[in-house]
Amino acid sequence: MNDAPPERLGEEQGSVDVSVLSQLLSFHLRMLLLEVNRAYDRAFADTAVAGGTGKLTTVILVAANPGISQGRVGAVMSKDRPAMVRIVDHLEREGLLRRTRPHGERRRYGLWLTPRGRAKVAEYMRMAVEYDDGFFGVLSARERADLARILRKLRKTHQSQTLGVSVDE
Repeated sequence: MNDAPPERLGEEQGSVDVSVLSQLLSFHLRMLLLEVNRAYDRAFADTAVAGGTGKLTTVILVAANPGISQGRVGAVMSKDRPAMVRIVDHLEREGLLRRTRPHGERRRYGLWLTPRGRAKVAEYMRMAVEYDDGFFGVLSARERADLARILRKLRKTHQSQTLGVSVDE
């Protein structure tokens, strides 16, 4: 038997036995999440919201909720304070939003889109819809609706404080 690694994965003989992993929903979700993130990175590669997670969501949240606090955005996205500071710093450097401290506040910052940020929201939303349609296009409309319902149900149980789980099931 040759124990030398193949030069390319495709040259291996036979399939890999993934054992019990094929029965675990969590395995399939984790594997799919990797590709969801890669596809997102490709779709948004040349934008100010590329790289990492949370930038696009922050821009959209601020567009829908002008003046929302940085802490509230972090709470609904399940991001800690240091992560939110990095995201907001980046979006400020990119000229998409600004943070201001409401009069009389010493700790809380409100987030607002800049004119550039307001101009980019529609473009980013169009890109997000195209990305979503492309990635999930293999599913029928019914399957997509079922998947969304199931994911909301799981998130309502395990992430009730985060985005998109307030829809009653």
